[in-house]
Amino acid sequence: MEYHAIFYSVPSGSSQQSHTLIPNARVFACYASGNVTDSFVRSARLLLAVALCNLFIIALCFAVYGPDTEGAGAATRNTARFAVCFFLAGFAAPGLRKWLQFYPDPSILIQAFVAAQIVHFWSVIALHTRFAAEPLHLGTPQIAIVVGGFSIVLGLGLTATRRSPSRIYRAAHVLCLYLIWLFLVLDYSQHPIKALRLVAILVVLALVLRHLPRRHANEPTATHMSSCHAPSLE
Repeated sequence: MEYHAIFYSVPSGSSQQSHTLIPNARVFACYASGNVTDSFVRSARLLLAVALCNLFIIALCFAVYGPDTEGAGAATRNTARFAVCFFLAGFAAPGLRKWLQFYPDPSILIQAFVAAQIVHFWSVIALHTRFAAEPLHLGTPQIAIVVGGFSIVLGLGLTATRRSPSRIYRAAHVLCLYLIWLFLVLDYSQHPIKALRLVAILVVLALVLRHLPRRHANEPTATHMSSCHAPSLE
């Protein structure tokens, strides 16, 4: 949609060639509504695809290792790693979007991480209940860790929006984001499999990419109003 469709063009002063652009509220509202709806549909499809992919990983692990404790353990590990890929992509997104215009919005990548992580939580529950060698017994510290971890992930998903409604939401989102990042650094830097300790480098690299400077100090501005397009809703 061209810029002139979003605005009325009305004469200003005595010159017929001089015009003032004023917002066309009805057209802009329709444009915004259509973009939001399309964005929501695309986001929902992506989240569903991510969840289904992680379910497929579980099925694949059971097919390879068997429907037993070994298979459930492999499913738990691999679903977590799949989810981490989306977290790192979303964590680094604010900096990468300054250089790559086509890079996805960080909110959808973080929500994809949450969708994959929920499937991972399900696999963890299955591992410690259905496929557990002994009945599950959780003490107070274990319960606190489980509830705390789930709350942080859930809070991250609920606050991952393109336009946070308040500073409290934005602060809560950043807090959850960096808590998960810190957990990944500590976890992978001390991983029992030494080869996987290299993942900690990728986690730190995501932090560096997140704070990349802008490619240009000044954003390019259009010289002619007629060549402009409707502003982005991001």
